[in-house]
Amino acid sequence: MPADAPAWVTPFTSMVMHGSALHLALTMLVAAALGPPLARALGSAWLVPALYLLGGLVSAVALVAVARDMGIANVGASGAVAALLGAALATLPRASLTFFAIPVLFLAGLAVGAQVVIAVMDLGQPVAGEGGQIAYWVPLAGLVVGFSTARRLSAARR
Repeated sequence: MPADAPAWVTPFTSMVMHGSALHLALTMLVAAALGPPLARALGSAWLVPALYLLGGLVSAVALVAVARDMGIANVGASGAVAALLGAALATLPRASLTFFAIPVLFLAGLAVGAQVVIAVMDLGQPVAGEGGQIAYWVPLAGLVVGFSTARRLSAARR
């Protein structure tokens, strides 16, 4: 599969890719709901986009690591938002989101459960190349990096 952009650009552009209008709306809703509380918990507004970027890049690297022959990196947005969710789990585990008063712990369980259901039922957008469901699991790398980074940042603030 020939690339239209240099390979180094793909992990960044994948962070703004979405499978559908619903995926875009849910991604932006979760990012908007988590952003302000995370900025307050972490002590800096710039850390939220930095975590988003880190989660997207780590998810793209995870995809390349587990599916080397896949011709496209297509999980950046999900991995990026998963990093924000992981950070919220680390810093605000008992908090509720301001939009709908959904507890962060419940939202994290819902997000992971949705990834599992989508992978099992294969209802998500098709994945290029061999390995099928592999792209459904790699956003969890974003969740882990967001959680661990936020824990370290919170510990450093104390």
